[in-house]
Amino acid sequence: MKKLWLLAAAVVVTLLVACAPVSQSLDEPIRVLYVGQNPDTVEGYSYGGNRADNAKLIKTKAAEYMAFLNQHFDATLVYGEAYKPEMSANYDVTVFDALPMELDGKDMTDSERYGYASPHAGWRWLPNDFNHATIFVAGPLTNMGPSLSLTMGTLCNCLDKTAFKFDESHPIFSSPNKVPLDYVETPYAGGVFNYYSGRNLPKKIPMLRMEVDDPQGLSLPPGLVTVPGTGDSPDTEYISGGTCIKSVNAVAIARHGNFLQWGFRSSPVHMTEAAKLAFINAVHYIKPFKGAKRLVAKKSAHRLAAMDAPYKLSDQGWAVQLENHNKANAVLQGQYDRVQAGTGSEQDKMMVKLLGKPKALDRSRFVKSIPKSLQQEFGEDWNRYLAYYEANMGYLYASEGYQFAFDADAQQLGIANNNPAILDRSIALLEQGDQVELAQRVLARYTTQQFETPQQWRQWFDSNQDKLFFTEVGGYKFMVNTL
Repeated sequence: MKKLWLLAAAVVVTLLVACAPVSQSLDEPIRVLYVGQNPDTVEGYSYGGNRADNAKLIKTKAAEYMAFLNQHFDATLVYGEAYKPEMSANYDVTVFDALPMELDGKDMTDSERYGYASPHAGWRWLPNDFNHATIFVAGPLTNMGPSLSLTMGTLCNCLDKTAFKFDESHPIFSSPNKVPLDYVETPYAGGVFNYYSGRNLPKKIPMLRMEVDDPQGLSLPPGLVTVPGTGDSPDTEYISGGTCIKSVNAVAIARHGNFLQWGFRSSPVHMTEAAKLAFINAVHYIKPFKGAKRLVAKKSAHRLAAMDAPYKLSDQGWAVQLENHNKANAVLQGQYDRVQAGTGSEQDKMMVKLLGKPKALDRSRFVKSIPKSLQQEFGEDWNRYLAYYEANMGYLYASEGYQFAFDADAQQLGIANNNPAILDRSIALLEQGDQVELAQRVLARYTTQQFETPQQWRQWFDSNQDKLFFTEVGGYKFMVNTL
């Protein structure tokens, strides 16, 4: 198919040199459709970082990606506004690095379309049955993922330049290209220690650098991390974490069905050799997932998210919150003083308008998401909250509204809600005619089944227990792996 090249030949040659091959070509190259950002429509394009630098970087990104992809694949460029879902049928892999038009033709402002605004309820960018092998490069997932109920929900545009917590044998790091794992001892981003999952982390660990600094000194935009929990069902995979200001369990690279999220946003000219090889491997890896079924839809949060509030109330967590808050307050105070004196920069004015005057941190703010019954019992005995949560973590569950609660039924049975023994025990109670209402509540809460008799429940459980899995992000349900 004809390539949509809009740059002069001399520029293309320069880019081909910049993106020199890092792997052997295949006899039958994979056909890739790259959905890129039109350099003539970057007004308002924003995804964190320095807006002026972003505007410069985005103008050449599509051409840079195409130069890179065509070293390894048979790649075709289409700009976001010209993409139609039916185009993907002619390719092995579709790479979204720009947002296409909304399917039903709803009107979006340029700022929304090119800035990856928060998704509008009911808007769709791909049909629900879209089953082509797909890679999201950072931002487009923010809009396109929710309409498909992907478990890879956007958490933060704050991914830095390094990857960690990955399996070196995973194909993305090993096949068909062996990724050089030149680890560098790197500090965690400071925000990671604000979370329960970061309470006992070392200050730094070996990490794999994925991006290089811009030679002209331009500030690269941050990438995108998704919410913890991807990987708790057989149709999903956690593949790699990455340095960011969120939880250490935030996800940089993940897969749900036929969709793969590549969180690092930079173009190939800013990728390390390791990142280039990993991206090439990612294209090879996702190709066979065309037509892959998705078993779960994102409905709730991972239970680890419930642990953050009691941790922040504890003495250990409060000390971290207070230290970070005081550092941020010192910066904000300087911005506030400059604005008051009439010497503030645009950045100073923006931050003061957003945050106002520096304020003291109130410890009790973290108690708001704690159940009222526990607040009444523990009051300001701050360490008791975390102790209770840790002792009863197996009984936590979240509703579709992302509100956490402790399951009194599971507590009474003394079985964690993600242990299939809770189903076995509840069915046994039905068979015995004992605590029938409790058993029915448990089975309704943690399965998607509706049976009328104990015999039917027993037959379903006995025939499927070896294929059961428990998904938290999918709604705290035991489901049957039909893959």
